[in-house]
Amino acid sequence: MKDPPNGIHAFEPADAARVCESFFHSVHEVAKSKYDRAQLDAWVPTMPDASKWLTNLAGFHAYLAMNDAGEAVAWIAMTPAGYIDMLFCLPEAVGIPRAEMSKDLHFENPAR
Repeated sequence: MKDPPNGIHAFEPADAARVCESFFHSVHEVAKSKYDRAQLDAWVPTMPDASKWLTNLAGFHAYLAMNDAGEAVAWIAMTPAGYIDMLFCLPEAVGIPRAEMSKDLHFENPAR
């Protein structure tokens, strides 16, 4: 697989806590207009355990999108066949044009 573009880096174990934070905040803040509180709490009741997410992401090609300050604001997990399984972002990344974020996060189909 080729190197990711600037602003994107491959998931590393040290990123697990940030992935958990962005997952939790994406569900509870970004998705709150589409789901009621009970649904959000059923989906992600508390901040996920970072060590468990290391196991969850082991079978995926995962990447993080970084802002100008070098902080992860979004992440994607793709199957070995190149299908997007998960894509979540922090509320501050919602204004990024979807086409740009998708292009940057899905820079290469790992199955090619």
